[in-house]
Amino acid sequence: PHELCALTNIRRLCICRCGLSGPIPKEIGNLVSLEELQLFGNQLTGSVPSALSRLTKLKLLSLGEYTGGNRFTSEPLPSCLSELVSLEALFMANCNISGPL
Repeated sequence: PHELCALTNIRRLCICRCGLSGPIPKEIGNLVSLEELQLFGNQLTGSVPSALSRLTKLKLLSLGEYTGGNRFTSEPLPSCLSELVSLEALFMANCNISGPL
């Protein structure tokens, strides 16, 4: 939901297995205090947004899980993820991502 993207001081956002569908809004990049983002187990589609690169405090990014779920556009991991200098854990299982790491 786009309204959540106005919560610029939020540190943890976990919306898992809630039936979300459609693309991740680019406004997700407004959540600059975010340290943990978990969106696994939904029906998210489209590309992983490059706006995630603005989340420089992010330590955990979980968009996939072993039991399936999000079906992003079949393309390589976005290069913007390399800008997440604080990232400690990345979970992208069963997300339809393809290509080199």
